[in-house]
Amino acid sequence: MTQANQSATRINISQPLIFSHLNGLALFVGSIIAYGIFNGNWLAFILLLLVPDLGMLGYLINKTIGAWIYNIVHSYGLAVILMVAGYAMQMDSIISLGLILMAHIGMDQALGFGYKYADAEFSDTHFKRI
Repeated sequence: MTQANQSATRINISQPLIFSHLNGLALFVGSIIAYGIFNGNWLAFILLLLVPDLGMLGYLINKTIGAWIYNIVHSYGLAVILMVAGYAMQMDSIISLGLILMAHIGMDQALGFGYKYADAEFSDTHFKRI
């Protein structure tokens, strides 16, 4: 096998990529632990864990809108806003939604599903560029 073929078949695993996956795993596990400490409803957790992926429906409109919607729904900021709002309003169900969203984001990142680019295909994420 030539040098060029070896380079083409080698998987590029960088240190930032490894740490990004590990951070996602830590967020996923931490969110599950926090949800348990919070005494969240586990049936709700299971049923709602994949709901944030409905954000990809924005791609039915176009790539730009799809990427924006997907990225907003998968942002830590939205999850924190939900938890703070739930705490301020004393609504445990809203806090639970924030924790479920955090768990979803962590799970996605642990598996390598990342933020989308408005000018690229759905499968082209920030993980492919690190």
